[in-house]
Amino acid sequence: MEGVLPLRVVRDTGQGTLPPDEVTALVQEIDRGVPWQRAISTLTLPTLSRKRDWFLDPAKAAFYLSLEVPTHRLAMDVGAGSGVIACELGRRFERTIAVEQDRRWCRFMRHRFLQEGLPVEVIHVDALRLPPSVTNVDLAVVNGVLEWVATGKSADAQAGSPRQVQPKRNKASALRREAPRSGNPECPRGSAGDRPGSREAPKQ
Repeated sequence: MEGVLPLRVVRDTGQGTLPPDEVTALVQEIDRGVPWQRAISTLTLPTLSRKRDWFLDPAKAAFYLSLEVPTHRLAMDVGAGSGVIACELGRRFERTIAVEQDRRWCRFMRHRFLQEGLPVEVIHVDALRLPPSVTNVDLAVVNGVLEWVATGKSADAQAGSPRQVQPKRNKASALRREAPRSGNPECPRGSAGDRPGSREAPKQ
């Protein structure tokens, strides 16, 4: 059994829909025995109060469920967050894995899947360090990928937080789609918009 999460303000990296301190408060409420949906609907937290529907919309998984897959044996949601997409995968696949590196969201998802009766396995790990047992994945979901591209020591990563970087990358992708042969320096090669057949899904 994991220990009680401390309620304190944690630096917001700009990655994720809720500030870290609100995620902590949400998990603490559920740890006290409040059903997760009631906690979502009753907690008066500034950001959560504006995004209650974000946890509940099954349409967030519709794009991924529309894709052709070889079998429906194993699906994996990387950066699963609140588990809203993993929930729907869990209803369609024999086995579903939710991968998340934030232990608070892992705690939230375990409560959520247990209360909803869904056999979704939550793995607290960096997606680049998946256990060797995770193989032969039929569908791997990486939702909201643009916010995670500019990391590490790249020039984009040094330009600001993911919330600052994402609009720049979106603009560059749009410019490249409009003028793919213009040589515009604002359009980095390898952007999502310049790959043939690439399709972008809405943010989780």
